[in-house]
Amino acid sequence: MEAGTKETLVNILKKVSRVFNELGIHYVLVGGLACILYGVERTTLDIDFIVEKLDEKKAEKLALRLSKEGFYLPGREVLSALREGGHATAILRGLLRLDIKFASTELDQASLRNFHEIHLDCTPLKVAGLEENIAAKIAVLGDLKDLEDALILMDAYRDAINWDKLRRYLSSDPLEKILKLLDKIKSVLSDEEYVVRKVKYLRTYIMQLLKSSRS
Repeated sequence: MEAGTKETLVNILKKVSRVFNELGIHYVLVGGLACILYGVERTTLDIDFIVEKLDEKKAEKLALRLSKEGFYLPGREVLSALREGGHATAILRGLLRLDIKFASTELDQASLRNFHEIHLDCTPLKVAGLEENIAAKIAVLGDLKDLEDALILMDAYRDAINWDKLRRYLSSDPLEKILKLLDKIKSVLSDEEYVVRKVKYLRTYIMQLLKSSRS
C-alpha cells in the first residue's frame, strides 16, 4: 500500500471509528485492511466492518452520520441490509469502499466478542481477532488472495494462534481446508494460467508450513 493511500486509509479509519464510538455502536474491522494492520503486505481499497445488529432508528442515524462524513450511503440501503442480514456499501470519492455487514452468523458474533483495540493517534479502533480473521478469510471469502492472507497470518503468528479455536470455527484443519479449496478453484479455472501458478505457489507454501510444524 503506497504511503499516500495508507495515510488516506488511516484518516478514514479514524473518521469511521469515531462515528461508531460516538453512536455507541459495537463494531470490528475485518478483511484486507485488518490483515494489513496485522502486518500482511497487500493493497486494498475496501474497508470492511462487522457491526452489531441495530434498531432501525439507530441504523438511520449511522447512515446520516456517515453521509455527513463524505460517504455516499443512502439510508434505504442500510435499512435493507439490516433487515436482510446483508451488507451496506458506502463509496467515498468514487474510490474507497466502506462495507458494513450487520452481524448475522456465529462467526460474526465471535468477531464482535474477540477483538484487539489499537489506537490511531488518540482514536480507538477495534480489530477482529486473529482466529476470527483467518476463519473468515477461509470459510467466508475463500478466493486466492484471501487464502494467501490466511496462510501469511498463520505463518507469522503460528505461536500466538489458538489452533483449537480456529479448527472449531472451520470444523476442520485450516491447512487441509485450504488445500481442498485450492483444488476446487483449480478445477473450475484450470484454463487460467495465473490461477494455476498461484494455486501451485500456495500449495508449496502449505507444504512448507506443514513441514515446519512437524520439526
